[in-house]
Amino acid sequence: MPTKKPTSPEVLQAGEYKPTLTADLSDKQVVEEQTTQALANINATDEYLAVLKDRYSSVTIKDIHDEEGYRAAKEAKKVLQTTRTTTEKVCKAGREEALKIQKEWIAKEKSITGVIAELEDPITIRIKEIDTEIENIHKEEEAQKKLPFRIETIKKTLGEDFVINEDIVKALSDLEFSEYIVNERTLAVERKEKAIKDAEEKAAQEARDKKIREDALIEQGREHKRQLLRAIGMVSNDK
Repeated sequence: MPTKKPTSPEVLQAGEYKPTLTADLSDKQVVEEQTTQALANINATDEYLAVLKDRYSSVTIKDIHDEEGYRAAKEAKKVLQTTRTTTEKVCKAGREEALKIQKEWIAKEKSITGVIAELEDPITIRIKEIDTEIENIHKEEEAQKKLPFRIETIKKTLGEDFVINEDIVKALSDLEFSEYIVNERTLAVERKEKAIKDAEEKAAQEARDKKIREDALIEQGREHKRQLLRAIGMVSNDK
């Protein structure tokens, strides 16, 4: 009986053992050893599976009288079952070891990056603050350069008497300034049209009021005349 080999994940990772492809698989311990060794690397696994296929793929039981076939099937079942359960056990151990190592790496990563973050984050924040301050200065300088041209454009487009808020005009992007001019010009046209309409409505109302007053004066004059005529008896009281 061969000496039992270690089956720890370290051995499997190292790939130290290879299966003896001519081994006697009638012994359970031998099957376990061969399976464990085969799992040590991909090539050995493929070779061991090839051996199993070669030995057991043709195993069958012809009928109830086939005693030799029955014994061969029972032996094959035993070997294949042991191979399967050993594979499951070894692979489970490998997964558990891999998971343990993974958790250790994650913990190490968090530990190191946590310390680094305490140093890095304040520096990153300060860099962003300085970058923002520099960017704002550049924007202010650029906006200040554009302001005279924008003021001139506003006066030409909207009139000399247009009230300009320099802070607002200066803060606009080029696209926003173009939209600002269009919007203000549209509003100016609307205000002018409204002013004309209001003036026309006011004039019409004044004309109506004047007509009412004039009609009232005319009627007042007529009534005064009627009263005079009645006073001298030339007009009856019922007229």
